[in-house]
Amino acid sequence: MSAVKKYRFDPDYAVPPGASLQETMEALDMTQRELALRTGLT
Repeated sequence: MSAVKKYRFDPDYAVPPGASLQETMEALDMTQRELALRTGLT
């Protein structure tokens, strides 16, 4: 059974992936170093 989508998100603009990542990191009070350590990409 699939869920019915009530709202469609179809923006007419592009957001750079780095911008959303930076926003999330700031909200979590996470440094670039901590992100690298957590993801194993040091």
